[in-house]
Amino acid sequence: TGYLEGDEPFAGLMTQGMVCHQTFRDADGKWLFPTEVERDGDSWKMRDTGAAVTAGRIEKMSKSKRNVVDPDVIIETYGADTARLFMLSDSPPER
Repeated sequence: TGYLEGDEPFAGLMTQGMVCHQTFRDADGKWLFPTEVERDGDSWKMRDTGAAVTAGRIEKMSKSKRNVVDPDVIIETYGADTARLFMLSDSPPER
């Protein structure tokens, strides 16, 4: 099927501008938001129950994997104008 012989030189593609975040799962395999977990020494646990959590790979942000950052937290911390400026600097409208 291929026209060239040889192994794939890259393990994965990381496009410029791709936003990534660590993933977390509970004992049942359910995805967890980063705000639901906290570090406990070398491991992770649920904030409310203390149950063990599996920390997964750092992956592209995805609502289905729940590894997203709530913009309200950013706005509360840095302000709405700073959040707007960051979005425009990262993705200017003229692109």
